Amino acid sequence: MFERWKAGRRATREGTLLTKERAIEIARQHADAKGWSFAAPIMFEEGWPKTMFGMEALTFNLWTNGNNRGAKATFVIDRLDGTIIRAGYIPR
Repeated sequence: MFERWKAGRRATREGTLLTKERAIEIARQHADAKGWSFAAPIMFEEGWPKTMFGMEALTFNLWTNGNNRGAKATFVIDRLDGTIIRAGYIPR
């Protein structure tokens, strides 16, 4: 955990954390590969830690079709390396 925290501090300083635009691209590619709908609006939330000791959040929580029912894809994306930590889909 401490190594991840140090990596997050370094990435925040260097400006190498994943951007929202790139996170959308990663999520869209994953949704297309799975055959999931990817509808607007897209909602974001920064994961833990929000801001801690000058470090930005290390994950993005992303929802498609925000504020609407059904056809909703959800993703948790790591901002250090761009991997998808968790993904799910609600088809209705």
